[in-house]
Amino acid sequence: MHGDLPTPLPPAAAERLPGQHIPETERPRARVHRPERHEPQEAADEQPRDGLRDVGRLVREAGVRGRL
Repeated sequence: MHGDLPTPLPPAAAERLPGQHIPETERPRARVHRPERHEPQEAADEQPRDGLRDVGRLVREAGVRGRL
């Protein structure tokens, strides 16, 4: 019976009747299309990326350790 299916079903799915509720753990995850973010080139050239360095420096000066 299972030999003609393209992929084998999980044991719980094989026992479930058609139309029966599918638990969240057995549902296939939907693929979400996330378009790449393109920032204008002019804005990237005008503003130096020192903001992250400033944040890192402030964190080090404050003595904060670990993940933020």
